[in-house]
Amino acid sequence: MLIEPLYAKMKTGNRESLLDTLLPNAIREFGPEFSRFADCGAGVGETSVIYSALLEKHLLETDNHNFSVVCFEPLPENIYQLKKASQKHAGISVRPVAVSNFNGKSTFSIPSRMSSVENEAWIPGTSFDGHLGQSGSEAIEVDVIRLDEEDSFDFLKLDLQGGELAALHGLGKKLREVKVAYAETQLLSKSDTVNFLRDNGFVCFFDRLQFGFHNSISWIALERLDALGLKISHFNLPAKFGIPFYCVGYFDSSKDPVDTDGNLHANVLNDLTGIGLEYLQTDVLAINSAVASRLLKYL
Repeated sequence: MLIEPLYAKMKTGNRESLLDTLLPNAIREFGPEFSRFADCGAGVGETSVIYSALLEKHLLETDNHNFSVVCFEPLPENIYQLKKASQKHAGISVRPVAVSNFNGKSTFSIPSRMSSVENEAWIPGTSFDGHLGQSGSEAIEVDVIRLDEEDSFDFLKLDLQGGELAALHGLGKKLREVKVAYAETQLLSKSDTVNFLRDNGFVCFFDRLQFGFHNSISWIALERLDALGLKISHFNLPAKFGIPFYCVGYFDSSKDPVDTDGNLHANVLNDLTGIGLEYLQTDVLAINSAVASRLLKYL
């Protein structure tokens, strides 16, 4: 049976996502059976550290010390930071590779790097937007693997700047063993990520939306967003990203903005791009239907 995506309706100022709510409950629900995590596109390990702390907190209470967060990341500067994190936090290990639907070598493009001049909190030389394929002025060669040659994972996070679907294909039959997946997807372009997960027995939810505009936005435009069913929970004003206005929010589910494949209806897409929307992405929270009866009660 096709189950439509649900849309997280966050209260203003509340940064907690569906995943934030689900993960600690899933760890308590399954115990050691929900203890092996994969962080694909781990960056410098911010989310890996969070996952490790959650596992340590809830599993050590049951005297279970056998948990792991495997970080998959190909950029050397990011890997250096990940290895530092692995020395401080239990269970974190580092695989210096990219993940996709093949094994071998590939070009890894780095559109931008962080600079301490831009923000003291950023680690100079690291990057948050690298991806497989030739694009931009800087690129390196990296090792690439399929995840079906790795051990099975209970939780899978994919933040691969467009490579999420290929990585899911690379799981092969081991996708069946994933209880919860969390994959970034772009909504301004057609993507089969949601459809693929559904076809493989996952119940999908749209979590927090992130959206930005290529031109300065006025409060009139914000009012138009509201009329289109795109609600803002909070926003930032980054100075160095080339996008002067950046928001986090959710869709009003009564507006029914997506089709059965999880793509925006053409009229919604036209309306949003018509008011200057440059990018719109969401994280898809996917729960394996085999365990849905035990996890949906927490959402």
